[in-house]
Amino acid sequence: MMNIIAPKKCKIEKNGKKVSPVMGMEVKGLQLSEFDNLDIQHLRSSLIKNKVLIFRDQIMNSDELMVLANQLGEVQKYPFSNGIEGYDRIVEIRKEPNQKENFSGVWHIDSTYLSNPPDFTVLMAKCTPEIGGDTVFSDVQYAFSCLSKGMQELLLTMKGEFISNKYQTSEEKKSHLGNFDKTITKSQSFTSIHPLIKIHEETGIPSIYANKEHTIRVDKMTSEESAPLLDYLFSHIAKSEFTFRVKWEKNTVVLWDNRGLQHHAVNDYFDSLRVMHRVIINS
Repeated sequence: MMNIIAPKKCKIEKNGKKVSPVMGMEVKGLQLSEFDNLDIQHLRSSLIKNKVLIFRDQIMNSDELMVLANQLGEVQKYPFSNGIEGYDRIVEIRKEPNQKENFSGVWHIDSTYLSNPPDFTVLMAKCTPEIGGDTVFSDVQYAFSCLSKGMQELLLTMKGEFISNKYQTSEEKKSHLGNFDKTITKSQSFTSIHPLIKIHEETGIPSIYANKEHTIRVDKMTSEESAPLLDYLFSHIAKSEFTFRVKWEKNTVVLWDNRGLQHHAVNDYFDSLRVMHRVIINS
């Protein structure tokens, strides 16, 4: 098990400020594109420790974004998109001014329908609405710790089925993704079985991995039998004491550890364009 506590004098922690009592840190005055190997080690440790890191006013091109991502681990291809031009691992997520629904507006963990879901996500704001369009995060490690001992022990024995099209079909995803993968059919979905509770590989801390957007049932149960337990977990992780919001501005970069939190994009802006570039990574 790695030591997740970043050195006290590293510049990330020195320039960082907590943004909520339970998780998250905003780091001021640093450019991610200028980080050396030691800085990346500290970044990774701080990311696991804080779960979410926020960097404002980042001047990064696509090459620099990919350099950062590759230093954090193995960059994955998102199955529904072939990426932006020249970068098949950078996915553009858009909400046009005339679109009513947004992308992934339901509590989720990124791509848990894959057999090997990403550990880290890096999201960079390219264009943001003047008001609204925040992302809400929930500390699901803390949420798990607040469950009763009996519920914790029960959940640790259970697995669930995770699917890609519980809330958005491939066609609905297509309307928000640049360079949609044309090999994906309208009805195609991805599915995988994972534990309902994720044990973080590097810290050993458990978190609630079942998520509203992708978990359809408890393994070996029907959807109807599973619903009371899953619905309880979905409402539990959304409690305000576990959550905080990131307000986006152009050139904000947010990194998060999918093994410790859940998130969703708030669909409270209309007649505005929102464009994000995203990379998903296995550590």
